[in-house]
Amino acid sequence: MTNYLHHQPDILVAGSATNKEEAVRLTQTLSFDVALVDIHLTENRQEGIDAVSEIVHLQPVKVIMLTGQEDEELIIRSFAAGAVNYLYKTRYRDIPAAIRFTYQNAAPIEVLLKDYERLKQDEKLRVLTTAEREIFDLAERGYTLSQIGQVLHKTEQTIKNQTGSLLKKLGARRLREAVETIRKRIR
Repeated sequence: MTNYLHHQPDILVAGSATNKEEAVRLTQTLSFDVALVDIHLTENRQEGIDAVSEIVHLQPVKVIMLTGQEDEELIIRSFAAGAVNYLYKTRYRDIPAAIRFTYQNAAPIEVLLKDYERLKQDEKLRVLTTAEREIFDLAERGYTLSQIGQVLHKTEQTIKNQTGSLLKKLGARRLREAVETIRKRIR
């Protein structure tokens, strides 16, 4: 792998390690932007993940986790430890592009997490009835409950009942809070 990366004109290999202790030692002595860490540094399945946790604690480096098998649990634990990307070792030709992509602050996990938050909020809004959605849309535009009642030609009690149902579905206490929460997450 190191020899392959040495042939990339815009990638400088700062060092390599064969276990967690070496990786941590390198992190303490060298400065680098992106680290490739094998999820299985040794026979210990946890060692690569432990290394990531220590590496990102020592310096602000972006870690790409390399894995030889599709093990969702290990990949999720890698992200929890601080990895921002992962790649299958069998796709070694993609590693230089992944390094460039990650270096430019565009790691897929960061993009996916933002998309996931948006999708979660979209899903919450999808469960609203048409009437609840109308109330939410008007509240988002700044209307008060009494103004919403006037616009929708509904009694104040009907608006309060539908707003209560809407708040329960969105997990909020007040309509303004629900609107602000959704706005922040959709952006």
